[in-house]
Amino acid sequence: MATDRQTPCLYYVCAGLCKKGRKADHAHYCQHCNKYKPRSRVRYRNQKKEKLEKMRKEERY
Repeated sequence: MATDRQTPCLYYVCAGLCKKGRKADHAHYCQHCNKYKPRSRVRYRNQKKEKLEKMRKEERY
């Protein structure tokens, strides 16, 4: 499974600026940094599951 992190790092400020002194680029280096800490714990919705449930619900009626 990929280690792609969707939530920005706590230390990430903007492109090229990191509080830890690293070359910050959210799309590349910050995604795999060993000092990564998420800003918040976010639970992502399973959009595929939601669409399927919606279709099943419509089929019943």
